[in-house]
Amino acid sequence: MQSALDTLGSLYYDPTPELNVARDAYRQGLYMNNNNGSLSAGQRAAINATLNTGLMKNRADVLSKAQQAMNEYRKIYANAAL
Repeated sequence: MQSALDTLGSLYYDPTPELNVARDAYRQGLYMNNNNGSLSAGQRAAINATLNTGLMKNRADVLSKAQQAMNEYRKIYANAAL
């Protein structure tokens, strides 16, 4: 029983730190892009759109990883409950 609890405890996954890293990188990119005086408004808008797409992809990857961990947890929990 204790090994089952240890296994369940090891499957805990908190996506918050990875989401914060993605957000911080995005915000740094926005800051650098928007404070660069040598780009036109159209160039800045294109770079901002690319940064937005990257942020959404990174968030989706992190949340997908969290969902996979939760699915594994549910599977082990269901087997332990039997």
